[in-house]
This record gives sequence, structure tokens and C-alpha cells, in this order.
Amino acid sequence: MRLLTIFLSIALLGNATAQTFGLYSYRVNPDNVSVTITDYDTSGTGELEIVDTLGGYPVTSIGDYAFYQCTGLTSATIGNSVTSIGSSAFSFCTGLTSITIPNSVTSIGNYAFYNCSGLTSIVVAVDNPNYSSIGPLLLNKNGTVLITAPSASGDFTIPNSVTSIGNYAFYYCTGLTSVTIPDSVTSIGNHAFGDCTSLTSITIPDSVTSIGDSAFSTAYIILPDIVCGFSEDYNYYPNDKEAAEQGYVTAQYRLGVAYDNGYGVPEDDVEAVKWYRKAAEQGHADAQYNLGSAYATGEGVAKDDVMAVKWFRKAAEQRHTEAQSWLGEMYYYGKGVPEDIVWALVWKGLAHKVDIWLFDQGSFPKKMTREQITEAQRLYQEWLEKRSSDDNT
Repeated sequence: MRLLTIFLSIALLGNATAQTFGLYSYRVNPDNVSVTITDYDTSGTGELEIVDTLGGYPVTSIGDYAFYQCTGLTSATIGNSVTSIGSSAFSFCTGLTSITIPNSVTSIGNYAFYNCSGLTSIVVAVDNPNYSSIGPLLLNKNGTVLITAPSASGDFTIPNSVTSIGNYAFYYCTGLTSVTIPDSVTSIGNHAFGDCTSLTSITIPDSVTSIGDSAFSTAYIILPDIVCGFSEDYNYYPNDKEAAEQGYVTAQYRLGVAYDNGYGVPEDDVEAVKWYRKAAEQGHADAQYNLGSAYATGEGVAKDDVMAVKWFRKAAEQRHTEAQSWLGEMYYYGKGVPEDIVWALVWKGLAHKVDIWLFDQGSFPKKMTREQITEAQRLYQEWLEKRSSDDNT
């Protein structure tokens, strides 16, 4: 009996080992009656009908990163045996224009279609119990939650059925220039429009009562509601200036916002920078971030990347997520600081408040060695532990 147990354990371990068939790599699931696709060779091109069986077992799952960076694929049809699509399963499939999802799929992981910039057609079976689709949009079953819109570009209007824009829904839609959000929407998720670097205009209705962390990070738009913490009907009061001149830091920041946006006073970038600086020097994180942005863009002050890094860093050290994201960008491109992809990854990871998303996917790891990624993970954890220790002292 003991020998039988040993041999059975070895057999089960063998089944868990990745196997190959053509361009597919797969592993037998713990149930020993189904398989998960773990990888697909990036040399694959054209239209793909994902196989229903591998090794004599039905394919029930498309694993995390299974088709990652398969840029030559133009369309994918998922078989009726598949019940789950893993995180980042098709991320960076930039040539993918259409995908067909059957009614059997009940789970789709985060970032499954991240940076699929050509994905203009997502077709979900009408009888799928959990998901639906409209053109390039993936939504929940009743169409109220916009899960992802990977190919959104130009002037984009969100459908009236949507009440919630999900986390990362439009993330890295770099061709997106303007967005109109309907009155039906009440919430915008974390990083929903993050890194939409061409986004210059967005209409947010009064119905929106919740906006997630870094919802518009690195989008080149002025949103008083998000960046500055004031709504468009923010009122400037004369005593703000009096209080600011007396050294009250919040008043100094408010006055900077007023001059920055023309709230109750003539819009004046130079005056805005003056008051942001006074508040920043007293440690106000939002003011530090706005001052860094002014140096980065040259608005109200001579463009100076070194100074931009200085003030972004001060805000970033106070957990200001937009500042952390910008600081990551500065390290990535070597602006105002020596180019350092490790620290770029660390600051970007801190901005997104998750290490896995950036350390295990996206454009960073493809440019990094395993040692660099390991070092970034170490520095990331070290930063978090230090801040946690500071909080407890």
C-alpha cells in the first residue's frame, strides 16, 4: 500500500508538470480530468480557434499570461469548455482585433485584455450568466459595470446603461482624447483612466459620487475635483488670501488652486506657483505635487525636470499616488534624475498600491533582468515596511 501511495503521488506530480502540443503549453488540473493552457508560443499568427482538448482532457481554463504578447494573433475564439480566463491572459496582444467568449466563461481575471489596443470587437454569448458586450466594451451581465474598453480612442461616449466604471477600465488607452460620462454613472474605479496620456477633456456629471484612487493619474487634464480636491463651483473667499498671507498652509494651497483655475480671481499660473510653493515648503503634499507638475510642464515657472523630481519626491514620500506615478515616469525616461528602471518600477508599483500588477506584467518586466525585478521587489517591500514602522512610532 505504501508503494502504491508513493507511485500515485509521483503520477499526480507528473500531471502538474507543463506539457506541450503544437504551440500550446498546458498542465493537468488538480482534478485530473481537465487542463489549463499556461502558454502559447508568440510565433502564432492570424485567426485562432482555441482547442477544446489537450492531451485527451477538456480545456477548462486559460491561465494567467497564457497568450501574453502574442502580437501576431488577429482574432481568438474561446471554446465552450472554458470556464475561466486568467489575469493578463491576452495582455499586450496588440494585433488582436476580435475575441469571442462563450456562455461557459464565468470568470475573467484582472487585466485580461490590457493593452489590446486593436481589440475593437468583444463578442460575449448572449446567454453568458456573468458578462455581456457592446462592440469593444466588456461589461457585467446587465451592462451596468464597464469592465474594460481596451481599444477606446478619440472622442468616446460611455453608454447610458453604465452605472459604474470599473478599476482600470480604460487604463493605458493612449489614443483616448476625450470622454463623455452619462448621468447614469455614479462611480469611477481605481486607475480607471490611468496613463491615458492623450486624454485632455472629460465630462463628469453631478451623478458621480465616488472616484477611486489615481483614477486619472498621468492623464493630461486639469480636474479640480480630482487633482485639487475642489469642485468646479469652488468658491474663492477674500479671507483665503488673508489667511494665506498669515502663513496658514491650507489657505496657501487653496489660493494656489484659485489662481491655477481662475476661481474668484484672474487665472494666473505665476501666482499659483507662488502659493503652491509656500504651501509645499510647509509640507502640504498636494501643493508639492502641483508644484512639481508646474516644473514638469513649465506652467508658471521655467521648465526644470530636476526641480520637478524634487517636489514629486517630497509628495511621493507622503504617499501621494499621482506624485509617485510621475516620479516613476521621471526615473523611467531619465528626466531630472539618472535613468533607473528599477526605481521607476518601484514608484509605479507604489502608485498603484499593488506590487503584482507591475512586477509581473506590463512593459517594465520585458525590459528588465530577473535580478532587476527582484531588486525592485525588495525596495518596494522595504519602502512599505519603513512607512509602516514610521506610522507606528
